[in-house]
Amino acid sequence: MKTCRICGQVKPLDDFYRLAHTKDGRNSYCKPCHNAQSLRNSRKRGDQAERSRRWRARHADRDRTKEREANRRWKSDPKNRASSSERERLRKARLRHDQFIENVDRVVVLSRAEGLCGICGEPVDPTAFHVDHIVPLSRGGEHSYANTQPAHPRCNQRKYANVQRDLDQVP
Repeated sequence: MKTCRICGQVKPLDDFYRLAHTKDGRNSYCKPCHNAQSLRNSRKRGDQAERSRRWRARHADRDRTKEREANRRWKSDPKNRASSSERERLRKARLRHDQFIENVDRVVVLSRAEGLCGICGEPVDPTAFHVDHIVPLSRGGEHSYANTQPAHPRCNQRKYANVQRDLDQVP
């Protein structure tokens, strides 16, 4: 038996949808409440879609080719593509108040390593590579040129898996 979080009724577990990541493996509200919530959400999405349709109808006469071209140019520039991930790395480093943070430029990291992956030693594609932290931020590494190296995305992901396995083995 379980109490629904929305209606407050005590019901058998079969009246709750399965949800793997919860302690008891069931959703916190019953199927009827879940269905009603889904219906409210779909109506809300429908309202948003209708507002978008009305806005597009009002602004249909605008020539948006210049806007689209400017967006394409901005998105195709690797510097702009990398900036959001770089900002995210800086944000994570700032969360650890005691860590040193340096503005690390991807191009400089690649040129310092002469275009080679810091993990496997093979040449790296200059348009698609990861800036790898030699000592991960999660293990106290700093965000600086001294602690970064270019890496193939696959090499960096494999290294992450090994770091996670090492963390799991620490008593």
